[in-house]
Amino acid sequence: MTQWFETERLWEVSYDFLFSKKRFEQTENEVDQLLALVGAPVRDALDLCCGPGRASIVLARRGVQVTGVDRSRFMLDKARAGAIEANVDVEFIEDDMRRFVRADSYDLVLSLFTSFGYFESQADNLRVLENARRSLRTGGAFVLQMMNKELLAQMLHPAAVMTLPDGRVFFEHRRVLDGWERVVNDWYFLDSGRYEHFTLRHFLYSGVELRTLLLSVGFSSVELYGGFGKEPFVGPARLHAVARV
Repeated sequence: MTQWFETERLWEVSYDFLFSKKRFEQTENEVDQLLALVGAPVRDALDLCCGPGRASIVLARRGVQVTGVDRSRFMLDKARAGAIEANVDVEFIEDDMRRFVRADSYDLVLSLFTSFGYFESQADNLRVLENARRSLRTGGAFVLQMMNKELLAQMLHPAAVMTLPDGRVFFEHRRVLDGWERVVNDWYFLDSGRYEHFTLRHFLYSGVELRTLLLSVGFSSVELYGGFGKEPFVGPARLHAVARV
């Protein structure tokens, strides 16, 4: 049975919504802050769920050897085109992050833009964390950026509607399931009287829950922040975790 993230049409329809020009422009500063946050030299990096290669390409510009992994061929086509335009060499691989692992190969592994928690079983999500740890060299860091329970509890609205820059209307319906274990988003894109509907479903984690998971798979320490600039993880903030080997 096809899972929601395996539907290529979702990424095609939502691409401009998810990856605006502003979001690409912000990536330069985010990557610089991220590297400062890690605080150690980074020679090789693994970008899990790399999407259109936002972080991969910027890291490559900084002289890092980068591997970008994604299961969406559409996103990887965007990433490869972006790398050619930026005149950088990035290894982009079409694969599932539950399978991909290169033992002791990277100083940095990334999971950005809430790309963790997609799978239906907690065991599969744990496998992603285990693969990240195995892929890191001693002294390496795994950086996750994600929507979290603390923030969602403050900003959750059951429904939202907006007009996108291209004139389409976007409608979102959110609902929390299973005692705040998961969130389900129904996305509707309306264009010229027609609409396309997609349902996104993923696990939710609080800061302490994510730290516990990371420690359980063998990371030696986990730091939680509210931003790449080492903002404290208090108040309404997106979760940024740094797990070290």
